[in-house]
Amino acid sequence: MKTPLIRLFTVISILFTSFCFSQSCDDIGDWMNTIKSEYPNMRIGTAMPRGAVENMAINLYSDKFYKPYFGKSFVSSGQNGRTKTWRKIQTCYAKQNYNAERYKAWVFQSIIYNYHIDFRSDAFTNKIAQRNQLRDELDAKFTALKRNALDAAEMAALKTDLSTKYAVLFPSELDALTNALIETESNSAESQLLSEFESIKTLPLEYQSIEKALDFKSQNAKLFNKLTKPQRDKLLSQLDTKIEEILAQLMPKHLAEINNISSSAADISEINTLIADFKNKYKTVLKFDAVQSTLRALQSKKTEIVSQLMSEITAEISNTKSHNETLGLKQRYVTDLTLDSSIKKQLEAKIEQQRQVLFKEEARLAKEDALSQQQERLDYLATTGKAEGEMRFNTENMYYAEFFDYLYRGHSENLKIERESSEFLSMFNGYINAFSTNCYDALPEDKIELMELVCKGYTVTKEALSGFELYR
Repeated sequence: MKTPLIRLFTVISILFTSFCFSQSCDDIGDWMNTIKSEYPNMRIGTAMPRGAVENMAINLYSDKFYKPYFGKSFVSSGQNGRTKTWRKIQTCYAKQNYNAERYKAWVFQSIIYNYHIDFRSDAFTNKIAQRNQLRDELDAKFTALKRNALDAAEMAALKTDLSTKYAVLFPSELDALTNALIETESNSAESQLLSEFESIKTLPLEYQSIEKALDFKSQNAKLFNKLTKPQRDKLLSQLDTKIEEILAQLMPKHLAEINNISSSAADISEINTLIADFKNKYKTVLKFDAVQSTLRALQSKKTEIVSQLMSEITAEISNTKSHNETLGLKQRYVTDLTLDSSIKKQLEAKIEQQRQVLFKEEARLAKEDALSQQQERLDYLATTGKAEGEMRFNTENMYYAEFFDYLYRGHSENLKIERESSEFLSMFNGYINAFSTNCYDALPEDKIELMELVCKGYTVTKEALSGFELYR
């Protein structure tokens, strides 16, 4: 019969064993979830190459991912230790109902079940040992990288090895080293650029310095590409500050030129030239506030001059006879006016009104021309048209009636359809075939029959970019 002390010790032992077992199962569950955290987008249930599954197994059983959960390397555990681990995994799998969790079920069935039992041979453990060595080699390079002990050639070689030699490791390991490489390269690039930027800071405040400041970015494009966004933004901000400093020194000269222009008709050309030259000179730095401010002052001056000439300009617009003339006046008087000025809106409205007048006049003249041509045709047919004899060609309700009428009467010079077009060839061939078939008796005595189609040469139309033949 057990004493109360023995019973108490038994209960404590059972509770302690239960706690330890539960703790072990939690560790095993976390270990199995390594695959899920490494490959969150992996589609469970789809066919996967055996090589890919085996690579996951080798990484999962390597020291870096196995020892933290089991306390000992899989390679050094020995057959008995691996057998115990196998039984523990099986027990936890069943007891914790891991079969209901898709990832853990897949890891158990596709990786653990297929590879854990390989402890009875050396094949799997040898692959794990080789993976451990590869990982140790990479860790050593990682440490050297953090100490800035790798030169540019070694970093370039490491970058290549990440996509080849070390590509078999887990994604998190590759990402960590890739990020470290990027950080090291960006810091190195930033140091080099800041050193070279010292020469930009001391540039004299003159026009030639703008080009040198802008060239700094293009000449160091590779280094700029290695910077992180915050590093790049910071350096570009310093570069812009220097350019603004140069522009602030140059703009007063251009503002002084504005004061020398008087408000007269002759000065429209002068202010237009001044604005065009200014835009061309500072086209690479138009975004900067100093340039925009001066440009607005130039546009304000032009607006002032145009407002003094409104009556003359509106009269000039009303007297235009073509769209090209109207466009020319718009370019001369409206371009580069202050955007929100009433003068600009008035002139644009006046020019649009004149354009509509010209459109209507063109339409009227075109209609008159068409009627005139039609009357000329009727007059010609009534007086000097070719005699038709007893035969008549009825074109009533026909498509392209005018085309066939001209063709029948022999007035091919009046045909408006292009001779080389497929439309012309189709209608002409149809007309000839129908005439020769249905009006055989009306053909001239000295006719020459065309017994076969002979092509002397093709006119080929191709697509400009691909060279594909559209038609011939």
